[in-house]
Amino acid sequence: MATQQTLVSPQEYLELEHKASFKSEYRNGLIVPMPGASPEHVYIQSDLHIEIGICLKGQSCKVYGSDLKVRTKTRYSYPDLTIACEKPAYDYDPNGNAVLLNPTLIVEVLSPSTEGYDRGDKFAAYRELKSFGEYLLISQTQPLVDHYIKQTDNSWKFLTYKGLDANVKLETVSCTLALREIYKQVNFENGQDQERSNV
Repeated sequence: MATQQTLVSPQEYLELEHKASFKSEYRNGLIVPMPGASPEHVYIQSDLHIEIGICLKGQSCKVYGSDLKVRTKTRYSYPDLTIACEKPAYDYDPNGNAVLLNPTLIVEVLSPSTEGYDRGDKFAAYRELKSFGEYLLISQTQPLVDHYIKQTDNSWKFLTYKGLDANVKLETVSCTLALREIYKQVNFENGQDQERSNV
C-alpha cells in the first residue's frame, strides 16, 4: 500500500486496496490504513447491527455493516454501520466490489484515533451527499450517543443521549434504539455504567 503521505488517484486507491491484506480509507488523495478495533468497539458494532436489523424488519431500508464502502466527492470510507432507505445506488470498483453512493443514516463507533476525524472532516464529507440525513456517534468508553438530524433548511439538529436507560429515536427510519441493548456486552469500570444511567 502507498503511505499516508503519498498522493494517489481514486482509481489507484481502489486497485491498491483490492490487493492489500487490510482495509484503508481514501481521503483527498491520501490512503489511510484503518486501525484495529477494540473488543468494546466490536461488541457495540455487532449489537447495534442486530438491534437495527430487528427494527427495520418489514421496512424497505437496507442495513450494511462495516465492509461496505461509501463514496463522497473526495473520499471512500468504511462506516461502522450504514442504512440506505432510497433504492440503493452503487458504483463499482475495477474488481466489481460495490460502493454505496446514497446512504440515509450513518453510524460511527468512536475510537481515540478517529474521533476528531469522525466529528469533523468525515462528517463534513458525508454532508455533501443529498441522501444523508442522520448521523450517530457512539462512545465506547461510556453509554453516550451523539445524534445529528438534518432539518428541512439543511441545518443539523444535535441531541445527546447519556446513560443506559436512554433511548435514541431515529427520524429517517422507524426505529428506537435502547442504549442498554447497544452496550449490553460492555462492562464499564467501577459501576460507572449505573451511575451514568441516572444522569
